[in-house]
Amino acid sequence: MPRLSLWKPQKGNDYKMIDRVIREHFNVGGTGIFIHKYLGPHAQANSTDSTKPDNSIVRPNNIQDLLFLENRDRKYDADVYDMRGVYQVQDSDFDLTQFGAFLSNDTIYMTFHLNEMINILGRKLMSGDVLELPHQRDDTMLDMARLEFTTKPAKKFKKGETITGATSGTTATVVNYNHDAKVLRMVTDGDFTVGETVTGTSSSAAGEIAAYYPEGPQAINRYYVIEDAARGSEGYSPTWYPHIWRVKCTPLVDSPEFSDILGTGEQKDDLRNLISTYQSEIDIGDAIVNQAQTEVPKKGYETAHLYVNKADQFIPGSLYGHWQTNTASFKLYESTESNWQTFDYSVSSTAPTANYKNGDYWLDTANTNWGLYVGNGTVWNSQTVSIVDSANIDGSTKTPISSYVPSNDYAVVVSDRNVGATYFKKVANGSWVKIATDSTTTGLLGVDVAIGTTAPSTNSNGKIWWRTETENGLKISFKKYSSTTDNWVTQDIKLHSSQDSANNAFGFSNKVGVHAGSATPPNGIAIAHTGSSFPASLDDGDYVLRTDYEPNRLFKKTGNRFIRISDDHRGSYSAANRILNTFVENTNTNTDNADGKEQQGLSRAVKPRTDI
Repeated sequence: MPRLSLWKPQKGNDYKMIDRVIREHFNVGGTGIFIHKYLGPHAQANSTDSTKPDNSIVRPNNIQDLLFLENRDRKYDADVYDMRGVYQVQDSDFDLTQFGAFLSNDTIYMTFHLNEMINILGRKLMSGDVLELPHQRDDTMLDMARLEFTTKPAKKFKKGETITGATSGTTATVVNYNHDAKVLRMVTDGDFTVGETVTGTSSSAAGEIAAYYPEGPQAINRYYVIEDAARGSEGYSPTWYPHIWRVKCTPLVDSPEFSDILGTGEQKDDLRNLISTYQSEIDIGDAIVNQAQTEVPKKGYETAHLYVNKADQFIPGSLYGHWQTNTASFKLYESTESNWQTFDYSVSSTAPTANYKNGDYWLDTANTNWGLYVGNGTVWNSQTVSIVDSANIDGSTKTPISSYVPSNDYAVVVSDRNVGATYFKKVANGSWVKIATDSTTTGLLGVDVAIGTTAPSTNSNGKIWWRTETENGLKISFKKYSSTTDNWVTQDIKLHSSQDSANNAFGFSNKVGVHAGSATPPNGIAIAHTGSSFPASLDDGDYVLRTDYEPNRLFKKTGNRFIRISDDHRGSYSAANRILNTFVENTNTNTDNADGKEQQGLSRAVKPRTDI
């Protein structure tokens, strides 16, 4: 007699008999499950990114992103498979001990008959497959479409009958009618109009609509996504062969991975619009933002009226020219670490050849235009201005001596350590007179003196116009010696009517506003440019507001650099979902990229370089 043994190297009749019994148990006692079969990530080919393999053929074992090991763009079978599954139903308890409300038992373990699953699905269930549970459908929701009547109808509407709107033509099926409350609940695919009369087909009841409430969220099945799958220990028979496949499932959430199942949300009947609370949360957020903008228009603290002393804001080496309108004179200043001061310089038509060191200044009279014009009644004629050397200057009054005879009638006094220049005119008695006095611009024998960037409106014979603009006007050529390059470097001299004006242009001030991130220049200085790029032509000290930064960022031009000043943290409130719509889920196109998409994987930005 042969030895008895339940184990056999092949799956014999014992295995088949047990397998049929187990299958029947699933068919009789299991619940219907709709399977959304995961096919793999969408096809991607010809990628220049080494972290994105060539997946021209869709397979469930493909990996879309090798860097993050993610399959973000998942493809699901258009067909839905019906199977039977068994799991332990449990209460959904909320855990309130955490930072918010969490479902402590939202993970379920479900079992399927192994061979039946392979016959129907073609393979075993795997991570990424989505299960739809129709027995968990809630078809008793409160948000059913309903009508409220103006007055109680003479007859009662009947449950199950069809009602029709006289004006809209919309039809609906009556689910429930409360005659005393004048409320009718129904199922409809259209919308009724307030004020129209609806009539029941079988009851002949009629009533005028006082209020209409469309259907709220529709009843939907519960969705779970499989996270792990393996053979269940309870599924091994006495023959030692498995018959049951066990999967671990968690609730499906609204995310781009499941757009093949949920839809994109662009269509009204997309499942995403029903299963997700995203739009409701957006509506709540928008309402909060709108109310916040009404009650507190700006974020942060209001500190525009506060100031602090900040003497260390000066940047050494900055230059500016100060012109004084009522004395026809200008002075030159250089900044130290805390203030403005005068400086030494040499005056000549050619570069100094001796006794100079790094950082010394030289006033190049050959390339300086003094901007002096005299009218003849019709046009303004530019005048040649003589440079009075130190030998012809009165040491006490800083005025040309009477014996000084230049080649023309106008002269300017600039000498070593005399930081500034004053205009003079030689009169008939041989003396030199300052073009203007400290109190008036009509100080030269009754001749008017006009000082400004534009020509005076009246042109009379002998009238003097000191043209202060740099183009064809006052242009002082100062150069600074650099021992590094052994060269005299031309300095940019800006004219300002006052030291406050110069402070504002350079951003220097002992009285600086305290800003709570408002991206506004200090002391009321205007912004020179607002946009998404730096303009090509800007002056030193100009402010630029970059609106392509989040939040907006204020820069200041200093030399060949743009220095960050502040960010606009006091801007208007905005919901955080804007970042998701414009960056994370960016669908814009860009022809500069190989794939034609503006959105690019993070792997391209953090791709490691080869370490040899």
